[in-house]
Amino acid sequence: MCGEGISVTANHPGGRGGRHVPPFVTFAYELGRSRATGVLASEASGDLLIRHGAAVAAPLDVLGRRAAGELARVATLDSPAWSFRPGPVSAGGRTLPLVQWVRQHVERGVDLALATQLTSELGSTRVSLRPGEAPDLAELDATDRLLVSALAVPRDLRELAALARAPRFRVLAFVHFLRSVGALTTLGAVTESPLPQARRPPPAAPNISLPRSHRAAALQLLGLPAHADTRHVKAAFRALARMLHPDLHPGVGEQRRRELERRLATVNAAYAELTAT
Repeated sequence: MCGEGISVTANHPGGRGGRHVPPFVTFAYELGRSRATGVLASEASGDLLIRHGAAVAAPLDVLGRRAAGELARVATLDSPAWSFRPGPVSAGGRTLPLVQWVRQHVERGVDLALATQLTSELGSTRVSLRPGEAPDLAELDATDRLLVSALAVPRDLRELAALARAPRFRVLAFVHFLRSVGALTTLGAVTESPLPQARRPPPAAPNISLPRSHRAAALQLLGLPAHADTRHVKAAFRALARMLHPDLHPGVGEQRRRELERRLATVNAAYAELTAT
């Protein structure tokens, strides 16, 4: 843990998280979970104040976008180097919880291609939470809390989706976040399939063509069984579209809005695949 009274210097290639997650992401997650207070120094953005596990935004950074950008820059360094100096922080202003930033940063990379890969890797395994590694329940919504409760014992992806009454894509994104920060244990063999060399998120457009081989993945993304008919496909699509449409989430920040647009585009792509003639 990186709590007060502990000096942490990180300059390492790995971390406890997933294979494709920068080590700073797990470092920031530990700072957030331990509610650390002090100064985070890095080669990319200089000093960033941390108070009770949250980055303190500058007075003019009303929405915390600059703080989020500074954290993102550190996470993209090829040879990351940063240090945390515990100590009192007196500055006020808006704060950006580090656990929240880590989750958004990790889940932003979940598109249809990665969802398909995760389903393949974890399809024959059961996952559960490591003791003491879960995020603070107060920072989670009702669906997240159901998933955390379900993960108290080993479950497979199908069980998690059923217990949380959530779409498969929603479950995969949360599982990917927990797995990336080292909060999950797995039972069974994990199929290690490499990510594409240049995987980019799909554009936020309603029509994205998908190979016919992705039909099964599209059904899974909408949370549907292989025998689902057109009526069920349309119903599942409408439910997800209502949940993800940015216009139905007034007041969210620009970063969250872009994330909703990206996820909606992925759902649109799956729907287009399933209704293509």
